[in-house]
Amino acid sequence: EKKNIKKVKSKKKGQKISDSSLANSSIDISLVLTGKKIKYSGLPLTDLKMNAKYINKVAEINNISFNLGKGKIALSCDADLSNADGKIKGSINANDISVIDLKPFLFPDFAGSIEGDMTLACDYSARGNKTEKIIKTLKGNGNIRTKNLILSGVEFLDKTASFLGVDKLKKVDFREGRSNFTIEGEELKYRKLKLN
Repeated sequence: EKKNIKKVKSKKKGQKISDSSLANSSIDISLVLTGKKIKYSGLPLTDLKMNAKYINKVAEINNISFNLGKGKIALSCDADLSNADGKIKGSINANDISVIDLKPFLFPDFAGSIEGDMTLACDYSARGNKTEKIIKTLKGNGNIRTKNLILSGVEFLDKTASFLGVDKLKKVDFREGRSNFTIEGEELKYRKLKLN
């Protein structure tokens, strides 16, 4: 809710910034942003910190960090927006994120109950200074780990447990899980999924 802008420098005052005009602008910006509580899609986001610069059509986000529930997310990005083939690269790290906090965002149609924590690390790159090209050229590699993952209230599990007469099958417990993934354009591919 509260956002405090500590420092903003611009060569052209009063100029609006938009996705389509940013690459063609000649403004320089240095930005420090903090926020205690942020409302976004019902996610419990707190303690936002961001340091960013946009100088000579090169965007540099040294860090964006915020808490999601009890977990922490950190992002970084360097983007050359000076031409249609400009390079973009960055990373995303998420630690001890509760699956319950992500359920409305990632699994909105999942009728059952899901609990546990996850950790994610991903490096990405792309080219371009327009959203469409950036999405088409997006590439990334990463891994995701889960711990204490519990599934229950799932129709398939309930029916299987009832058919076999084994109530324990209504709840599935995975101590640890991990998977590697790649991103190419708009496609996310999981390479290996291991659950224990």
